[in-house]
Amino acid sequence: MHRNIVDHHDILVLSLFSGGEVLNLMNIYSDDQHTAIEHLAARVHSLLPFIYIAGDFNCVSTTWDDYEHGESSTAISLQDTASQISLEWARPSNHGLTRISPNPNQRSNVLDLVFLAPSEILILMPRLEHDLQGPSDHILICMDLDVGPEPPGSGRQTIKPGSEAEKSFISDILWDLAAIPVAAPATKEGVEALANAIMTAFSDAWLAHSTKSKPTKRSKSWWTDKCSETFGVYQLSRSLADYNKFKKVCKDAKRDFFNECIAEIATSRKRLWDLMELVKQRKLLPCEAIHNGNQPCHDMDDLWDALHSTHNSASGREYDASVLDELPDEPVREWADFSEHELLSALKECSNSSAPGPDHVTWVHLKELLKDKHVLVLFIMLANACLQVGHWLRIFKESLSVIVPKLNKPSYAVPKAFRPIVLLITFGKLIEKMIANRIQFDAVKHDIFHPNQLGGIRQRSTEDAGLILTHLFFPSINHEMFMAVLRKQGFSPILVEFFASYLVGRSMVYCWNTFQFDSRSADMGVGQGSALSPVISGLFIAPVMKLFYIKAAPLNMTLLSFVDDGTILAQSRQLDDNNVGLRKAYKIIYLLFVAFTLVLEHDKTELFHFLRWRDAYNPLLDLGYAPHTGATPLKPKTYWR
Repeated sequence: MHRNIVDHHDILVLSLFSGGEVLNLMNIYSDDQHTAIEHLAARVHSLLPFIYIAGDFNCVSTTWDDYEHGESSTAISLQDTASQISLEWARPSNHGLTRISPNPNQRSNVLDLVFLAPSEILILMPRLEHDLQGPSDHILICMDLDVGPEPPGSGRQTIKPGSEAEKSFISDILWDLAAIPVAAPATKEGVEALANAIMTAFSDAWLAHSTKSKPTKRSKSWWTDKCSETFGVYQLSRSLADYNKFKKVCKDAKRDFFNECIAEIATSRKRLWDLMELVKQRKLLPCEAIHNGNQPCHDMDDLWDALHSTHNSASGREYDASVLDELPDEPVREWADFSEHELLSALKECSNSSAPGPDHVTWVHLKELLKDKHVLVLFIMLANACLQVGHWLRIFKESLSVIVPKLNKPSYAVPKAFRPIVLLITFGKLIEKMIANRIQFDAVKHDIFHPNQLGGIRQRSTEDAGLILTHLFFPSINHEMFMAVLRKQGFSPILVEFFASYLVGRSMVYCWNTFQFDSRSADMGVGQGSALSPVISGLFIAPVMKLFYIKAAPLNMTLLSFVDDGTILAQSRQLDDNNVGLRKAYKIIYLLFVAFTLVLEHDKTELFHFLRWRDAYNPLLDLGYAPHTGATPLKPKTYWR
């Protein structure tokens, strides 16, 4: 303990040493004259770094007490002092009054506070321990402060599936949601307020029932609380009978766990290939540095910049909506409210094994919650309100993008060899699935998609068979151009206005293994992992297909689209004639893509010549675009891959 760091009779400083670092903690009592707060404020520039400051501050504020009116200058000074040493007030998971007045005529209030680093607040969430209050008029605030050599936040909060904690988690959410009235909001503010109330119920239940888990190499997925209990008994007694009981409990736990896994894979998911190595997590190569252009990424900031610029590649490109003038305007179609059947049908298709988003609510949880009639009506009401008001919720625009390597790449030294998979809030994903299902049905019914448009559309799935590649298709969709496409295709103004909100104001946090970067704007493209991504891409490419057949009519060419790949088919009696037509068709596609802010990867274009008989003549093709032009034309492949 140190007085040389802060010399004040009401301030106690404790310094701990861990992993070669000094960790400073401070406990404070500030009297009704606020002497300790003023003492810190006067010396804030000479203070050492602190990981924790807490105590009885005798300071009221609307920030931590909802029943206070106004902000005192002392509270502002306290928050400013904490901010200057990079700390913020940490709201307890079960936030409430911390001083209980013994006088029934005097109001209780919040005087006891904890300040932590912003990055640690959600991990080291303080909690009020009412059962430990004793004779004191103050509620004890407890938290688990990680001061070990492991990096802070190395563990993660979890709720074990099938546990009593999970049942309580769902029960608490149902209890909180039951208190939310079913009244359709008519404004954007009302929609936000309703969504915040629902998300608060999720968050409070998660913080109340999740526990910190630190998996190790010795951790067992099948381990249960009963295993821990019987092992503890054996450790105390060291008797053979208790050991045999412990072994039997472990054997039963393993059998139950793996029986559930088999049933899940064989019956529920019906994905037997989940047992194979090819679908398991792929580790990144540790020996290859990623390059952004010609510059290697030597630190994490360089890596985030490279990833963000690659996966937001449409930013700054000019679009040309006038190309749509050659297409007829489709009749405007009405938009009907969602029904219970649509929501439950979309929910039924969701895999229980999908990773949850930032709200920690899984599809298993959501399916259980939506068995309640009140919750079902509440969620449908919110989904319809989003469309009718034309507003996509702020919390749904915040996503976590996990970077995973693509399969079978010869080199992983470029950002394009990786794919960002977006983890979204589960309820937001459900609304997106409902919208995606409705749009696909509507577009197929009214022939919005081109007949040769395959993949990403219901009943038109296909394996990859593309010969021309669209560069990073999902991130390349220009939002203004997409809005023009929607209006041309006759979609309801309700849907168009909704997408005007859906596509803007988005932010993304990139995650690479255990590393995360600060939130970044993501106002271009659509994220892979969203149910709307393939639908939006299908709608976006449909006019390209139709315009190609108008402009390339004299060439008698066939264009097939496979989401982000395409194939141009040419048929004639001479291969040289085919090449002439292919060059012209490729130019048409290229100019259309430029107008739609899409990019063709010329270097990945492939050429095949098919003949009825073997012939040594296999002509090269000058595409007209580098690198396959001039002295380096495109060389045909000798076999179909």
